[in-house]
Amino acid sequence: MYKWFALKRVLKGIITYVIIIFIMSVLFNTVNEQTMRSSIEEQVRAESVRLKNMQPAALQRFQEQRREDLIHLYRLDRPFMERILFRTWNTLTFDFGKSTIIKSSRGDREVLTIIGEALPRSLILFTLAAAIEIVVGIILGLKKAQKPGGSLDRSTSLITMIVYGMPTFWVAMILIMFFVYQLKSFLPRACTRYRRPRGSCIFSICCGT
Repeated sequence: MYKWFALKRVLKGIITYVIIIFIMSVLFNTVNEQTMRSSIEEQVRAESVRLKNMQPAALQRFQEQRREDLIHLYRLDRPFMERILFRTWNTLTFDFGKSTIIKSSRGDREVLTIIGEALPRSLILFTLAAAIEIVVGIILGLKKAQKPGGSLDRSTSLITMIVYGMPTFWVAMILIMFFVYQLKSFLPRACTRYRRPRGSCIFSICCGT
C-alpha cells in the first residue's frame, strides 16, 4: 500500500517537474533564442578572424553559410513548438549548452562543466551554514524556553523579524563586502583563480588548501 502511494507521489513529482520546465521554456524562449543568436554571431566572427587570406566576397559567403549551419544546428529555423520541445528536452537531460561570458578554471564554456566545478564548494558552504544554524538554533531555543518572555526571548525574536524582513540580495551584498573585503575570509570569485588570502581558514575549508 505504502509503496504504491510513494510511487504515485514520485510520478506526480516527475510530471509536475516536466510541466514546469516546459512552461519555463515557453516563457523564456525569446531570451534564450536571443542569447543563442548572439553566441552564433560571436562564433562566426571568431572563426572569420582566423581566415586572414580569404577574399572579402568569399569571407562573406563563408560567414553566411556558417551562420545558416549554426542556426540549423540549434534548430532556430524550426517551428516554434518544435524549438520549445527541443529546449525542454535539453533542460531535462542537463544539456545547458555553452556560456557566452563565464568560463571554467580550464577555459571550458560548457555550462554543465562550470556548474560541476562550483557545485562541490557550494555544497560545503551550504552544509556548513546549515550545521551552524542548527546548532545555534537549538542552543538559543533551549535558553529561550527556560525563560519565556525574558530579555533573550524578546530580543532574539525582534532580531529574527528584522533579518527576515530585509531584502535577501541587499543582505547578501553587505555580507560579501564584510567577509570578502573586510575579514578576507572568502573569495569574490572561484577558488581556483585566487591564491589563499593570508589567515583565511574558511578559504582552506572550502577550497581544500
